[in-house]
Amino acid sequence: TRAADVLTVALPTYNTNLCLQSQTLDSWTSTTSSVTANSAAAPDGTTTADYFIPDSGTTGRRYLPTATTASATTYTASIYFNVATTPLDQFTVFFGNTGEGGPDRSGVTVTVSGVTMANYSAGAGAAPSAKSIETLSGGWYRLIFTFASTTVSAASAIVVRYLGASADSTKGVLAWGAQLETGSTAGAYIPTTTVAVTAAPLNY
Repeated sequence: TRAADVLTVALPTYNTNLCLQSQTLDSWTSTTSSVTANSAAAPDGTTTADYFIPDSGTTGRRYLPTATTASATTYTASIYFNVATTPLDQFTVFFGNTGEGGPDRSGVTVTVSGVTMANYSAGAGAAPSAKSIETLSGGWYRLIFTFASTTVSAASAIVVRYLGASADSTKGVLAWGAQLETGSTAGAYIPTTTVAVTAAPLNY
């Protein structure tokens, strides 16, 4: 007798993007900033990358409330950015567990010259436990950082904020593909609109 042949099928890995309106920064809430929607080609080749521009002399920001986060849970946030066109000197991406501008924040400040990173935190928000920047083609990068939530809040938000000195209402940063997911690893990007999406993602 001969053992039966066994067919092994690799099933796709699914993950959930909790960040709503993940590639429409023009729909995010604005504080002293503007966004030019669909300003350039995104990493997936579509003209859907948005240009975030803080107002002159301000700490402009865009923020988007996400789904309620669970206390004492590890999350990984990520966003694609491109600094090839009239860039700011720096920008910060952080997760505010009690909402934009709240006391508990965890994130990363990116210095455009050399594309370097530094931890950013405030209040009870601990510095990220891990952070990285992936280099893609066409001048694009993917910023990734992992953090532990400290509170449960329906107002939790991903925030793109400017904290430098070069704002003049013309300099900015191209941004696309924001993602928030549970766990310590960034999965491939999944686009969202008004609800969180679970899918077998595409790699860019």
